[in-house]
Amino acid sequence: MKDNNGNHWWEKTVEYAFVLNFLPSPGAAFPLGGKSEKEFGDLLMSVGTEYRLFEFKAERKNIQDEKEKWGFTKENLSPECQGKLHEILQKTYPHIVNHEAHKAHWIVYGVPGKTGFELAAQVYSADTKYAQRLSSKEELENLDHTSYSEMLDYLFRMSEIRGNIGDGTSGLCIVGVNGEEGLTISLSAREFRKIRDNKPNQNEDNVEKFPQPIISRQKMR
Repeated sequence: MKDNNGNHWWEKTVEYAFVLNFLPSPGAAFPLGGKSEKEFGDLLMSVGTEYRLFEFKAERKNIQDEKEKWGFTKENLSPECQGKLHEILQKTYPHIVNHEAHKAHWIVYGVPGKTGFELAAQVYSADTKYAQRLSSKEELENLDHTSYSEMLDYLFRMSEIRGNIGDGTSGLCIVGVNGEEGLTISLSAREFRKIRDNKPNQNEDNVEKFPQPIISRQKMR
């Protein structure tokens, strides 16, 4: 895709722009060990922490490529299931579309702007004409969100269909915001699901190690 100045961007460009604009610096990483691990787990499951799941595409038309993640191809789709992604999901997996956490599952992609490309977001199964511009942290916080328990259940139900989405796959991340604590958390679906299983009283040598989530105490507003 090209912006108004003829510059190209790709899916990775969009993902990088999202990380650069909205997520805390890796230098503010929160360690996962001993007492700190327990504190992080407490924060992760806190009632006050709001979660959003993000996937990335270069541009709007690439959203239809998501069909393959759900096993939808021209070869295996019956005539009544032909159509756009949001239409097929609603017909085939209504329990996914109607899940409480689905409103917090977003696709982010690039759109041409005045000085380059800008970010836009839409609910995963929404009609593409309902995309929202994503140019400030306030707009990010205004996106629908869900709780830890609902997000965990949603990821499980997605993995039953799409396979193991918790393996650190590129292009998918979870962002949690705890306004009361002034904390922003960024972690992969794998980290999100696995940290729950880490017991702070276990011998540290027996606890599986995961990449450090990114966490910052800088308020988003």
